[in-house]
Order: sequence, then C-alpha cells, then structure tokens
Amino acid sequence: MNIRCICIISKDNKPLYFHSVTGSEFELRFTVHAALDVLDEKADAKDVSCFKGLLFLTEEFKVYGYIANTHLRFVLIIDNDDNFEIPDSAVRGVFNSIHKELTKLYLNPFFTDFDTTITSNNFQTKISELCSNPT
Repeated sequence: MNIRCICIISKDNKPLYFHSVTGSEFELRFTVHAALDVLDEKADAKDVSCFKGLLFLTEEFKVYGYIANTHLRFVLIIDNDDNFEIPDSAVRGVFNSIHKELTKLYLNPFFTDFDTTITSNNFQTKISELCSNPT
C-alpha cells in the first residue's frame, strides 16, 4: 500500500491537516475536495461505522473515507495499483492509527487549538512514519 495523501477536515469543511507524500499537491487537494462530496452522501446513510470504505477510483488513486464520531472527516489517497487488491482491514487499520494519534494530540492538556490547522511536530512525525510503513 503506497499512501499518497492523508487529510483531516473539520465538520465545517475546514482543512485541519494535509500531508502529501508524493505527487502534485494541487491534484491531491482537488481529489480530497471531490471525496468530501461522496463522504457527505455516505454520512447521511444510516451506517453507524466510522469507516466509509472506498469512495471512488481514478486512474491514479484509490480514495478512502472515514468519519469520526465528532464529525471530523479523514481522507486517505492511495496509489491505484490494478494488480493489487488492498483489503479493507488494512485501510481501516491506517484510519484507526490516524484517529488514535489525533486523539492523543487532543488529549494533551496543553493543546488548545482544536479548530485550527494542526502544526504539532510530534503528530507530523507519527503521520510520516505511518505513510512510510502503513502496516
């Protein structure tokens, strides 16, 4: 699994965190915005699971979505390798790791900027490690 981008968006559609590993940042941001429309449709469904699964495919990417109980939305963009099927459990594990790191950040008593862009070096390091070794 080759992760290209991880993005966290607030319930007010404000990007809180954007991490791109490789590729055109403009194209990845455009793909994230397209994914938000699909995530909004899936959020209206009666599915209680946070993991929303594969949102859509492009020639280059597989785009997955996750909506936390706090209505934060996570978008994960992975390289589209037609010869390799990524199990949902692996993608779900990546989302759970991201959610766990975000929860650790928010539980820090010195962290007070919940509705602003995440600039924590520790969080950035953990996400970078996750991107380089997602399993």
